Amino acid sequence: MKIAHLSDPHLLDLDKTACKALLSAKRITGTLNLLAARRRHHHNTVAQQIAHHIRESRVDHVVITGDMTNLSLESEFACVARWLREDLAMPSDCVSIIPGNHDRYTEQAARHHVFESVLQPYIASDIPSASAFPFVRLRGPVAIIGLDSAVPRPVFVAAGEIGHDQRERLRALLHSSEVRQRTPIILVHHSVLWDRPWAREMMHGLRDSAALQALLPPRSGLLLHGHRHRTMCHSIHVGHGRWDVFGVSSASSTSNKPSRAASYHVYEFDDLGNRMGTLSITRRKDGSFRTEELR
Repeated sequence: MKIAHLSDPHLLDLDKTACKALLSAKRITGTLNLLAARRRHHHNTVAQQIAHHIRESRVDHVVITGDMTNLSLESEFACVARWLREDLAMPSDCVSIIPGNHDRYTEQAARHHVFESVLQPYIASDIPSASAFPFVRLRGPVAIIGLDSAVPRPVFVAAGEIGHDQRERLRALLHSSEVRQRTPIILVHHSVLWDRPWAREMMHGLRDSAALQALLPPRSGLLLHGHRHRTMCHSIHVGHGRWDVFGVSSASSTSNKPSRAASYHVYEFDDLGNRMGTLSITRRKDGSFRTEELR
């Protein structure tokens, strides 16, 4: 089984952004950032090329770890829906998506559940629950578990938090028979790794990372994230088990830096759920792709 992982496409809709962005102070600063810098570093055409390449690679499932949008505007989500339908062009039961902080950019976006209403087919859970997150999708030898770390924050703050109630639901899922007999793959937008100064992590990291890690059972599993816009890999050892953690760069990035150029990962599993290998597929500046093995 092959699972592709991409993140942070940040699909733009600048034609409709400016006037609607003035409805909140945070969207004003976000729009200024878009106009001044971000749109030079992220292009929709790059995200389209990544989606086409994934579609042609014939993977079994795709996971997307958040930040589909920039300002969580409805017009941006319409752009996301079109990208999923026309560019990635895979059935919704073959694609799992979680929100990032840019998808819950304001209290209004969170209150109106815009992410959930537009992307409901991509977060449908195979184990019924009264809450949208965490969801679980049972696919052959793996169980894909989607978490929600996206919390509306003040201007200049992008920290994430899963919260006690969601962590308790995750605990129950990890101990369910359906998940125990499969290899768990946990999706969370924010990195669980705190490798920057404490103050920066409190502003931009996952604030309850330690509490999440304490829930991981002593077995093999994957934790996949985005948010940092660069390729990352490390491991968390839990008893005799090991959880491998992979972050992937932005799917719309125009950067030339190897760790920040637009890319996606492919994780391959055998019939027992053992990970056989991991590939990083990176877009070159000329639009071609290079492939290399990750650990």
